[in-house]
Amino acid sequence: MGEALGHLQPLHGSLAQNCAGFVGIVLALSGVEAIANATGVMKLDPGSTDAKPCVVKTSTPAILWVMIEVCVFTALFGLAAHALNGLQVVGGDVNAPGAEGVRDYMLRYMGQVFVGGALGPPFGHIFAVIVSIVFGLLLLSASNTTIVDLIAIQFLMSRDRELPKIFQRLNKWGVPSAGMLLATIVPMLLVIIVKDMSGLADLYAVGVVGAIATNLGATSTDRKLSIKSWERTLMFATFIVMAAIELSLLIDKPNARYFAVTILAVGLILRGLVQERRMKKEVAPLLPASTPMQLTRNESASSDAGTGEAILCPFAAPGARSISLCARRARPADGSICSSCASSVL
Repeated sequence: MGEALGHLQPLHGSLAQNCAGFVGIVLALSGVEAIANATGVMKLDPGSTDAKPCVVKTSTPAILWVMIEVCVFTALFGLAAHALNGLQVVGGDVNAPGAEGVRDYMLRYMGQVFVGGALGPPFGHIFAVIVSIVFGLLLLSASNTTIVDLIAIQFLMSRDRELPKIFQRLNKWGVPSAGMLLATIVPMLLVIIVKDMSGLADLYAVGVVGAIATNLGATSTDRKLSIKSWERTLMFATFIVMAAIELSLLIDKPNARYFAVTILAVGLILRGLVQERRMKKEVAPLLPASTPMQLTRNESASSDAGTGEAILCPFAAPGARSISLCARRARPADGSICSSCASSVL
């Protein structure tokens, strides 16, 4: 511990370098948001109802404990890294004496060095294997959390009619099959395509910071929510900080930027297609069926007079939205529109 404290140094370098270090610290502590996402399934406080839920008594100690654990263990990890001698940063990787590229298995290397130095190299090797197994299981647990969250998000978006109804279909165990399949395949493909651990960390950083910033910004600016003024101000200030961090990540990490833009573009396109299809289905019952017939000019005029005032809807490119607008305007006025034109579009 004394050697680690002796290696600590005050801030040095440019403002940009210090800001990059601050971003790294924020990302290291971002795991605390995992417990915040669980507030929706926590036990309600006494006196609260499902209509007006409140979980302050349950969520506050849970979030505080997780925040303290994350901060303390992150600080201990940093001190342990400072206690190692001979570490060199080369090309984004970390080399140690007798072991190159230890960045991705730093905890294993720490266990081998510290335990091996105290009890001997054989015990150090055994402890390193134990550390690898334990943290491998922890990573499996983290991946399971990600899969569960992705399934829940797709299910809720489908309930909100933002995704196709297939994401609402449950299997015999009560799990959405399509959502589970997609939530499992996508992470597997990312691990196969992005083989560098640093690249995966960049994708995680952009995603988690963007999600936190979006949540804070949407919540703090929603006037319908009953939030105290100081809470709203604090949330909005935190949103500004997280948004700035997100912008810095998008600038400094081009691969993560391309990934985020691609995901947003594909998601918005699919959302637009789903909404367009839903709109066509909603418009179809409003429109009369097309019945081709030959009418004389007098018969056509008498027919229009009997059904109400006809409404002419000129548009350059007919589509479902244009037909929907005509149908909505024609119904209150007891008017009619050209059913053959509508049916040809639909």
